[in-house]
Amino acid sequence: MSVFKEGELLFSFGSDWHAEQFDHPGASWPKGISPVDFIAEGQTELVLVEVKDPSASGARPQNRQDFVKKMKTEELTHEELVPKARSSYSFLHLMARDHKPMRYVVVIGTENLSIQPALLMNLTARLQARLANETGTVWKRPYISKCIVVSVADLGKALSGCSASRIAP
Repeated sequence: MSVFKEGELLFSFGSDWHAEQFDHPGASWPKGISPVDFIAEGQTELVLVEVKDPSASGARPQNRQDFVKKMKTEELTHEELVPKARSSYSFLHLMARDHKPMRYVVVIGTENLSIQPALLMNLTARLQARLANETGTVWKRPYISKCIVVSVADLGKALSGCSASRIAP
């Protein structure tokens, strides 16, 4: 089992996963690479995990409202989530670590947000569509097999044997 802290969130990856904190403090990345937070490798897939926590204790109400607005438009998918997936994939490809299908899991701290569960499903659909087609032409070589956006509480539903929970700030 691997355990990592990301802000106020504690992530546990079960024994079926070899996990690493990909964007760890002090990491040196080439210019233009914006990595996801974690990589988890299972028997049949490599999972990119990105964490967004607008529910953190230090987040101002206006920041939370702004984040919800980004969730409802293309801003979050187009400007943050897809570039992180593409950057991480590119790095893993160049390091010859792309030998398994890749899945993208985005974990959002939703506890202090006023949202309906359908928003996460809509965000997942927009993310999947954008990952396949960023230029008006579908990629000839798809790089993410599946994606899902989940709340902190629902990480275990997306990644079997894994969990996330909030810890005291």
